[in-house]
Amino acid sequence: MAGETSSSILSTKIDPTSQRFEANMRYMADLVSAVRNEEEQIREGGGAKAIDSQHNKGRLTARERIQKLVDPGSFFELGATRPTGCTKNGAERLQLAWSRDWRGSKPAW
Repeated sequence: MAGETSSSILSTKIDPTSQRFEANMRYMADLVSAVRNEEEQIREGGGAKAIDSQHNKGRLTARERIQKLVDPGSFFELGATRPTGCTKNGAERLQLAWSRDWRGSKPAW
């Protein structure tokens, strides 16, 4: 930006060429890949058998109904990977299990 002084620029000690940085980047890329894979499975809506079952009953799946209701590209799903079946008594246990799945191995920090 115009008028910036050196005191308004943050400095960093991160070395993007270090082995530690590379290990952390690989770890983060693996986590992102795992989340994307899980989201793909979730979007399948229970698989082909479940979708066929809905269609055989003359129904659309939830995602198919949403696609018909909204303009293309205007819907963003939040929480697709959240733990399911959360009840007051079971939510903590499910959340811990879910967290452990994604954080099972430690980053190289």
